[in-house]
Amino acid sequence: MSKIDSSIKIKNVRCSYAHFFEPRSVGEGDNAKMKFGTALIIPYDHPQAETIKDIADALGEAKFGQKWATVKRNRPPLRDPWREYKKACKDAEEEGDDPAEIEKPADYLKGSYVLNVNSDRKPQVVDQKVQPIFEEAELYSGCYINISCRGFAYDKESNRGVAFGMNNVQLVKQGERLGGAPNAEEEFDEIKSAEDEDFELT
Repeated sequence: MSKIDSSIKIKNVRCSYAHFFEPRSVGEGDNAKMKFGTALIIPYDHPQAETIKDIADALGEAKFGQKWATVKRNRPPLRDPWREYKKACKDAEEEGDDPAEIEKPADYLKGSYVLNVNSDRKPQVVDQKVQPIFEEAELYSGCYINISCRGFAYDKESNRGVAFGMNNVQLVKQGERLGGAPNAEEEFDEIKSAEDEDFELT
């Protein structure tokens, strides 16, 4: 069987839960590991959405054969938060539970898939001119990026599926921040003189 080319450079997608400069804990208990990563917000009509699905299916079928359909259903590489939410609400109604208790996804995820990508290694992060970016203030959750990734299948006890590892990241353009604190320049006006500062509450 020919080797599957699982490398892909995904272009112009928005990032969320971005951890490019400092790792965060992934997993639970003794299985938790410190990793860099982000969640990519990929619109349904993104020109590479089908290619990502094809890579995941090729890897899954090669690893799991006929069981891939079940594995993918239980742990889809490309998640669809709003579709999952609507299904959970429907299931809750059928079981006599209150759908209002189910957490609703963010509005910015409507019409989009989410692809989580992680890496043990800190990625190289560059700007439009391929110059290094060192500060999180320049590339944060909400920015649009190009990102190089590699897909792989995994099978560890009951944890199995297809995932994508993150390689390197390029900033395409800054966008509105997703969650977290706003930028200081969005909250404050320039002070011309400390003596002239107006301390009235407005």
